[in-house]
Amino acid sequence: MSYKPSDRRRSGGKTEDIELNLLPFMNLMTLLIPFLLASAQFVTLAVIDSSLPAIGAPQTTTEKKDDKPPLNLTVGITGEGFTVAGSAAVLGGGEGGPAAVAEKSSAPTVGMTSDDGYCRQSQCGGDPSCQHETPCHDYKALKELVVQVKDEYPDEMNVIIAPNADIPYHILVGVMDSTRDHKPEGASEREVLFPNVVIAGGAK
Repeated sequence: MSYKPSDRRRSGGKTEDIELNLLPFMNLMTLLIPFLLASAQFVTLAVIDSSLPAIGAPQTTTEKKDDKPPLNLTVGITGEGFTVAGSAAVLGGGEGGPAAVAEKSSAPTVGMTSDDGYCRQSQCGGDPSCQHETPCHDYKALKELVVQVKDEYPDEMNVIIAPNADIPYHILVGVMDSTRDHKPEGASEREVLFPNVVIAGGAK
């Protein structure tokens, strides 16, 4: 069954009715719409939960003498490596936060690695056409260090990440992945490290 609306055309002083055949157009759309739906691509977005530091005066808390002071684990990202500090003198960090990272930025806790194979794998994965840089940031050594800190502070969940302004975004994501969790050797499930991320100012 076709739908044929009428139209009027004036020819030689006379008005004639013209029947429009829309059946071929409707058939075309019937074939075109499934093709467009089949060729559509759906994008999957991955989100890493993080928060910015709150603005305002720090809140004072009352601590017992027997309790450990808060860790305030801070990872500074520079072009020379990672600087890890904490308020409880963990890793020799002294007072933590971005200020401590700035003072120790000249001597990073975890330096760059010159292992070309590791740099290729960490930056390119299995893409043979990818261009990588050597030396590169050592996420493996950072994770090992963070695991040691977690063993001493199992209840801590927060980490402050302070990247320089010129640090590429993929390095920031690599640090988040290294400090979020890890899978111990022989274990079937991953263990949580510091999943709560706060992005702070640059390390220097």
